[in-house]
Amino acid sequence: MSKMSEIDALVNDYEENLHAYGHADPLVVAMKRELLSYGIEDVKTLVEGIDLEFDTLVFNGQMDLF
Repeated sequence: MSKMSEIDALVNDYEENLHAYGHADPLVVAMKRELLSYGIEDVKTLVEGIDLEFDTLVFNGQMDLF
């Protein structure tokens, strides 16, 4: 598997786990840390966008975590 497809799969897993478990989950934290460790600005921007979208959904009450 190429590095970009690995990153793409990890981004998808990160988004799914974030929506399922929230920011504080150890798996979500580890995935975010791994994604940011690549040092790719586009990946960082994508992760920030996913985080912002999640926070907005939670803030607006459109998503319940528990």
